[in-house]
Amino acid sequence: MENYVLFLEKEIEKKKKEAIDLLNKEKNGIILLNEQEKERLKRIALGEKFFSEDEKEKIEEILNLSFFSYQEFLNQPECFDEKIIAIEKVIGSASSFIYPLIIISSKNSQEVLEISSEFSKIYFLVKEKFNEKFSKLNKGKEYRLNFLMALRDILLELRPQLIDDFINLKEAIIYYQMRKKIPFLYLLIIEIYILKMFNYFLNFVKREKDFLLAIKVDNKLLYWEVAYSSPLSYVPVDFGLTISFLQFFSYYVNFYSSKINNYNLAIRNLEFLRKILESKKLLGKEYFLTLKNLSLLYLGKEDLVNAKKIAEIFCRVNPNSYEGYLLLGNILAKKQEYEEALKLYEKILSFDFFEEEKENVLSQVYCNQGYIFLNLNKIAEAIESFQKALELKPNYFEAYFNLGNAYFQKRDFSLAEKNYQKALKLNKRIPMVYFQLGRLYTEWNKKEKAIQYYKKLIALEPNNYMGLYNLGLLYRDLGKKEEAAKYLEKAIRLNPNLGK
Repeated sequence: MENYVLFLEKEIEKKKKEAIDLLNKEKNGIILLNEQEKERLKRIALGEKFFSEDEKEKIEEILNLSFFSYQEFLNQPECFDEKIIAIEKVIGSASSFIYPLIIISSKNSQEVLEISSEFSKIYFLVKEKFNEKFSKLNKGKEYRLNFLMALRDILLELRPQLIDDFINLKEAIIYYQMRKKIPFLYLLIIEIYILKMFNYFLNFVKREKDFLLAIKVDNKLLYWEVAYSSPLSYVPVDFGLTISFLQFFSYYVNFYSSKINNYNLAIRNLEFLRKILESKKLLGKEYFLTLKNLSLLYLGKEDLVNAKKIAEIFCRVNPNSYEGYLLLGNILAKKQEYEEALKLYEKILSFDFFEEEKENVLSQVYCNQGYIFLNLNKIAEAIESFQKALELKPNYFEAYFNLGNAYFQKRDFSLAEKNYQKALKLNKRIPMVYFQLGRLYTEWNKKEKAIQYYKKLIALEPNNYMGLYNLGLLYRDLGKKEEAAKYLEKAIRLNPNLGK
């Protein structure tokens, strides 16, 4: 294993010598430097370049080092801890905290620098306000505590309101400066960064719904809370579990990667995290969550081979959890490996569940079983499974919709209509329900009703070419040629194959 601390220290010494050499050459008239270049070289010669207050400068230096570069950092997950420790020891705890979070949130090196630049702006904003208000703090025994309380007042003054909506990290940092609303986790990250920039040592404490920070100051243990009106207290409202930075990082990667609308970036992040956790043999709940989210991302990308591979790992390392079997069963069902999927669903039904789990878990299993039976043309078994799902979860949209499909396939139009209408009451924004009702009423020879529901479908999805086409055919059958031509022509424009 590389000694990254030694590597960083050697790089700093090397840069110092190069800077001193260039300054001596300038002094002896061998080269010509402008004032800006001289100032920069003087700072490097004094060892201040890495240790400057500007986070962008520090991270730019880190990115320029081969072992720590953007791509190399992601290519060496097994060295994650060692690199973070080296950055903390040589460059500072704020950089070691923020660097991996920025890497995960960025698509390239340029974006890393852009985000780190925004972090620097926040620090200088806080520092400027601090110097304006608290230039003469008590420097006695309670200095660090008084300093922290003053810092709290500044951060409370700057605190934006919180929202639940997702935005990316770069947007959140810019929004913070503009006093626009940001999500809880980003505000926590920003305030951790500021506290670390002011040299406070923090421990992460994970609670059920949020995090708090434990800070030891002047032999007093205080708790910093983002979700609280005055973040400093001696006794937390309710306590949680102390976690490592790697566990916090794992939480952030899973949060960020499950929210961003970029499959490739999200998969890259979670594969990186998976390899870190495997290399450290940390195969606990963070690992299970990572596998679950990674498999779901592959599934969303229609990469069923990798989705299945990751779900199989999940089942193997966590055989007592229904989640892996449910995920793998769903993937196999999508791959049309129906018999294997049904075996997994049966395995889940043999598990013991808490009462509060039964409604959501078992109803989903029965509904999925029913979907497979429907595809296997086992209508009676499908109907029985959907009914079992509804016994457990009476307001289950998918179960009503699929039960309607089962009765439609059985040509029991009355019961099909009844269940489609129940599904519609639960969710009026799903186009497929209107499409199926249009098909049902067409088959039932209730063409006016069919037209009514196809029009509702088109109001939701104006370019649904099958809805437009079927509507055109209905008008044609009713002898309404102008209406028929209007809808048929639009459908064929959207999908020329319909006219062949």
